[in-house]
Amino acid sequence: SSIYKNGDLESCSPYINSFTIIGIDAKKLMTILDLKGIKIATGSACSSGENKPSRVLKVIGLTDKEATGTFRISINENNTKDEIDLLCYLLKGDIKVLKE
Repeated sequence: SSIYKNGDLESCSPYINSFTIIGIDAKKLMTILDLKGIKIATGSACSSGENKPSRVLKVIGLTDKEATGTFRISINENNTKDEIDLLCYLLKGDIKVLKE
């Protein structure tokens, strides 16, 4: 599966991370994780709630298919290592289910 982090690592915020996974619907992933108590967001912050691919994601060069598989994860100093480990564990399992 193709997964990549969007943005330049040198100039991006270390607290807001955008990822694209080819072949998944990020909105479905968001719903699945929400039911497990994990909050993520889809698209870009500028276009939350829209049903079409984010214009910001298009400007950075993502295709419609890539934009559909894009989500954001925000972390801060209050997040624990255990919370991040849980997120990674759930992401791995839920992404596998979405790709099947």
